[in-house]
Amino acid sequence: MINRPNKRRAIVVGGSLGGLFAANMLLRKGWDVEVFERVPDELAGRGAGIVTHPELFEAMAAAGIPLDASVGIDVLSRVTLDQDGDVVLENALPQTLTAWGKMYQVLRAAFPDSLYRCGGNVVSVQSTESHASVTLADGTTHQADIIIAADGFRSTIRQQLLPDLHLQYAGYIAWRGLVDEGVLSDSAHAALFDKFAFCLPPREQILGYPVAGQSNSTLAGERRYNFVWYRTSGDDELKDLLRDESGKQFEGGIPPTLIRRDVLADMYESADTLLAPQFAEVVKKAA
Repeated sequence: MINRPNKRRAIVVGGSLGGLFAANMLLRKGWDVEVFERVPDELAGRGAGIVTHPELFEAMAAAGIPLDASVGIDVLSRVTLDQDGDVVLENALPQTLTAWGKMYQVLRAAFPDSLYRCGGNVVSVQSTESHASVTLADGTTHQADIIIAADGFRSTIRQQLLPDLHLQYAGYIAWRGLVDEGVLSDSAHAALFDKFAFCLPPREQILGYPVAGQSNSTLAGERRYNFVWYRTSGDDELKDLLRDESGKQFEGGIPPTLIRRDVLADMYESADTLLAPQFAEVVKKAA
C-alpha cells in the first residue's frame, strides 16, 4: 500500500468486528488504513447472536455503514419462563437482535478488499518517536502513525505490552448454539420466537432470541434461534469439559466437534431437568 504524504496512516491488527469498526471509521475520516487479520481466509460463521443498542447504531453511522431492516430481527417484548414453561413475566421492550455473521458482512463489505490482508499474522509491535510498526510472521515490517490492537482476548500485542496481565476464569461457562427456525415445534416457536426470552434455574441463566439464518436471511421461516446457557463450573469441572475424547486438554474453549459424548449427554440431561421445556428443546436441537 502506498502511503500518500498528506494522509496519516493506521494499521489495525485484527479483522473481526472491533477491527472493522475502527478501520471503517478511520477510513471515513480520511486516513490510509490497512487491516491485518491472522486467519488466512475470510472470517465466516463465527460467534452467534448480538443484542443491539442505540450505541451500536451510532457506531455504524460513524463508520459509514448504511442501516436497513435486514441488519437484524425486531422483537417486541422480553419474556421469562419458569421451569415448567409457564410465563413468569413479560414486558414490552422493542429491540433489534442481530448476529455476528450479519455484522461482519456489512462491515466487511464497506471496507476495500485491497486494504484487508488475510493471513497477516502480527507477531510483534514497536513504537518510536516518529512512528509505530508491526512485524509479521513472514518477517516483513510495516510502519504507520498508529497501530490499533483489535486482535481479540488472546491478543499478541497485549501480551507483548502487558506481559503480567493474564486471563482469569470467572467461574462459569457458556453453552452457545443456533437452531434453524423450521425445526422447532409449534409450541416452542410460539413461546420463544419474536421475543427475547429467559429462564432462570438456580445459579444459572439461559437466554435466547431470533437471529438471521443461512446466508444471513432475516425472512420468516429462514431465521435461526440463538441461545446462550450460563452455568457455574469449578476449575476441575472446567478442565474436564475442555478435554476431548483423546485426552487433549484445551484452554478457554473447545471446538464443538471435539466435545465428548458424555459431556453432551450430561448437558442434555441437565436441560431436561433444569430448563423450561421450550428451552430444553432448543438446546437438544442445536446442531
